[in-house]
Amino acid sequence: MHHHKNLLKQTILLLALSCAVATAADNPPSDASIRELLSIMEVRKTVDNMMPQVFAMMQNTVREATKGEPVPPEGQKMIDKMMADTQAAIQDELAWAKLEPLYTRV
Repeated sequence: MHHHKNLLKQTILLLALSCAVATAADNPPSDASIRELLSIMEVRKTVDNMMPQVFAMMQNTVREATKGEPVPPEGQKMIDKMMADTQAAIQDELAWAKLEPLYTRV
């Protein structure tokens, strides 16, 4: 959980720095300078490192919801499908190809 807070802090810091650079400069920052900042701050690596943590939190939530009790096979199939669908959706939404343009627009 502590690592998750650090990742969130890094992301917020990145956004704040991007805004500060954009408002402080006479000219808006170039895509290249923003990409360089993203690279220096290892934003892509941070996002990639968040995935396993998010998935582990999801698994813990399911374990807590079932209170560690065995789940009937049909229920387990539903849980597995929901987890797979949710993980795929998260991976799709947090794909760097989608995130990078959002960061460079800031």
